Amino acid sequence: MTILPRHSRPYEPSSSREARLDFAVKAMEAVYQIPAEPSEEWKKKFFWTAVWLVSERDGKYSPRYRSRAALDSDEKFVQHEHIFPIKDLWLLRTVRSLEATLNFAEGCLVTKEEHQRLSAEDRRIDRPYGWMRYLSARIEVVDMSTSQSVTPAEMSERTALFAKAMWQTRFHGDGKEEWE
Repeated sequence: MTILPRHSRPYEPSSSREARLDFAVKAMEAVYQIPAEPSEEWKKKFFWTAVWLVSERDGKYSPRYRSRAALDSDEKFVQHEHIFPIKDLWLLRTVRSLEATLNFAEGCLVTKEEHQRLSAEDRRIDRPYGWMRYLSARIEVVDMSTSQSVTPAEMSERTALFAKAMWQTRFHGDGKEEWE
């Protein structure tokens, strides 16, 4: 019997998937209720932890989405990546509920080389959002719940809601954030 490496196994949603999201939302709401402390910086650190907790709820190496190259690579050459970068989610939380924001905390397993290409996309002045980063970086992503590639049309559709919310953040946010 052949045992597949973790990152090549079929996708199985965690039985605690929704509980993790609920826990992360409640924990962040509790942090936000503290009147003077923690500082904004501490709130940001807690938020980053909540995003990681949610994005890894099905396993760090067994998320629903994985690049084709990651599936064919040795585990030491792959890494967990956020489809919607955490810095974008931090801004999004100013116009969306924590739950709605954390629902965008979805991971994708990519190769380390692909992660470098995605990071290069993030540094562009006209950087694409979310799934469009994968299209721009020419990364094929497989939805492991169906074993089918995520099409460009699906990527565009999944990014549209996020892009609209980010536009609202930019023009209607709390004014405390600056674009990086």
